[in-house]
Amino acid sequence: MDHRYIEEYNVADRYLLATLSADERAEFVEHFIECPECIQSIEITEKFRVGLRAVAADQSRTVVLIGLLGWLARASRARQIALLAVLVLVIILPTAAVLTELRLARGELRENQQSIASLETKLTDTQRALAEREAQLNRTPVSAALASVFVLATVRGANAAAPVNEVTLSPASQWFVLSPDIEPDRTVRSYRATITMNGQTIWQQDQLMPNPKGTIEPILSARLFKTGDYQLTLEGLTAQERYIAVAGYPFHVVEK
Repeated sequence: MDHRYIEEYNVADRYLLATLSADERAEFVEHFIECPECIQSIEITEKFRVGLRAVAADQSRTVVLIGLLGWLARASRARQIALLAVLVLVIILPTAAVLTELRLARGELRENQQSIASLETKLTDTQRALAEREAQLNRTPVSAALASVFVLATVRGANAAAPVNEVTLSPASQWFVLSPDIEPDRTVRSYRATITMNGQTIWQQDQLMPNPKGTIEPILSARLFKTGDYQLTLEGLTAQERYIAVAGYPFHVVEK
């Protein structure tokens, strides 16, 4: 593609108007990359289009339009035809085209807003379902009345580690209740119970509240325990959000 053909058929202007065929566009791009004259021609046409857009947006567009028309009058005949085509595309046609695009954009915006609202609703439902599921998993499937209850006495002094409390589990045992003997303490907001064996924690639960009997009675799965010595440690959460030691309860589990 040479300059004579480009000027005769207004290829530079048609390039900006996106009216070239795919082959013409490819040939012109290959040409103008290394052609300063064609690059300058494209820049002039683009500036003309920018000025025309200012006509549509500026309140003083009459003055701008007069300047553009004066520029158009000084252009060559072929250039005038091409730039007039730009004038039609930028000023006359966009009136309906812009409105159409605006309506489409508003429709897409409404659809996006509806999609976001739908996703937010689904997210809320999912979070609620997960919370309900977690609550179900945290609920003990049996009540304290249906499980064996073992009262644990506090051991103090030199024999604090002695397993004086005994918990007997049968093969049919699935759940059992520990009922440690505690003294009321108004400074304690809730309790944390920890059971260890040989220094390793095998069970822990916090936010335990005393029942009407004045004690806490955690319900435990028998599957966590085997014959051996264990230590139940109670800690109290104070108003300062600190845990303080309350008591220790060594106990011995026997499987029969």
